[in-house]
Amino acid sequence: MLAIVSAANKHSKSHAIAPRDDSPIDEGLLQLVRQRARDTSLKSWELGTLSEAFLEIDWPQMSVFGEQGVPPPRDGTGRNNLTTVLQLANYALAIRPQGTLTLFEDGAVGDPASLGVAVLLANWTKASHPGMARNDYNTPLRQQMNYLLNDAPRTDDGAISHRSERVQLWSDFVYMAPPFIAYYGALHQPNVDQDLLFEAYNQIKLYRNYLFDDNPGLWRHITMGNFQDDGHWSTGNGWVAAGIMRVLCTINQTTAGYQPELVAAQRDLQNWATEIV
Repeated sequence: MLAIVSAANKHSKSHAIAPRDDSPIDEGLLQLVRQRARDTSLKSWELGTLSEAFLEIDWPQMSVFGEQGVPPPRDGTGRNNLTTVLQLANYALAIRPQGTLTLFEDGAVGDPASLGVAVLLANWTKASHPGMARNDYNTPLRQQMNYLLNDAPRTDDGAISHRSERVQLWSDFVYMAPPFIAYYGALHQPNVDQDLLFEAYNQIKLYRNYLFDDNPGLWRHITMGNFQDDGHWSTGNGWVAAGIMRVLCTINQTTAGYQPELVAAQRDLQNWATEIV
């Protein structure tokens, strides 16, 4: 991760992180892990996390860590193909109840948004993959974004709650929602929605204000609401570091990433990821 942080700090699309063609995991074992992961992924955050894993394994240069990540080619060119990513996006929307404001019916605010990048990619490449495309991705994507920005509960200073029934902040949120917000804003270059890039950064900043513990230099798990978890959960810190890196690399690849405010934001994000490591 330190190598990724260093590379991402160059603030240039020409220095985006190139994917490795070789896998450190035996292919047979990898296929078994993939199948077990798909069989057991039922909740929104599980499906969203799996879609991101498939993206980075099967379609690495199309992820924000790759050379073609933002915006990706319309034809979805990748090392293998985008089938696994589109299948998860389509599955989630196929079982989505009518009238749901998020991409997946869930008691969490942040978790359904974890599917957002997969659905954005499905929408972006659907002209090249008509056999796998649904008729409408735009409506659920707009509804999901509107819910996050306008309907979800927040703290007084603007941090979006991770839970829908009460204001409560979980470290998990940093991986689930800010990468979607940033990617949504970054896709249509050169007309980047800078407000969304700043919102993704600001949400991480606000969450850090509430959850970062200076003494061990790690994030606590949950604060506010009807219960708290002050433990420095290793997986929670993993969610945070990975979410920060996805937002950092998304901003880094945009045409707006060179602006002084966004350069400063990227520097903060780099420092916040590094302090966890």
